[in-house]
Amino acid sequence: VVTGQNNSGKSAVIRALAAMATNASPRTGLRTGTKSMSVEVTFADGTHILWEKGAGLNQYTLNGKVFAGVGSGVPEEVREKLGVFAIEAGGQELW
Repeated sequence: VVTGQNNSGKSAVIRALAAMATNASPRTGLRTGTKSMSVEVTFADGTHILWEKGAGLNQYTLNGKVFAGVGSGVPEEVREKLGVFAIEAGGQELW
């Protein structure tokens, strides 16, 4: 649950986490004039995930282990820690 006053950044946090979970294109979250973006999360169990994406940069770091040049997907180990899995709906696999 994310709560807060209007214009306090709730939607920005959700968009950032969704981008990390899907390895989204940087075009959807880069500020004008910046070359890369990152999202960093530390869970209650101590799991630490850093996602970095931009010009010549596309990697995840999971508890110190770097997954560089991951293409358009999310490394399996990272997906498992994020708890992100595909579901089947209407005969299609959806994320």
